[in-house]
Amino acid sequence: MCSSDLDADVEARQVQRVRDLKVRRDHARVEAALAALQEAARHDDAGQHNLMPPTIEAVRAQATAGEIVIALKEIFGTHVEAPVF
Repeated sequence: MCSSDLDADVEARQVQRVRDLKVRRDHARVEAALAALQEAARHDDAGQHNLMPPTIEAVRAQATAGEIVIALKEIFGTHVEAPVF
């Protein structure tokens, strides 16, 4: 078995684990946690709207890292560094 076969096997198992998680988790809790994270991100007064507590709640609700990133991208967009030569 070569390493690419092993990598494909690991990837397939991880994909299935995420799919299984998404089936069994409380979808309403995940959506509420992601909405709360986005609401906190919309405010520019960082002292009053720390993103860490709603991020932790999203993780506890079993939101995936990808879902959390997508929720924040919807608010902040994607940074593209300007090349400097």
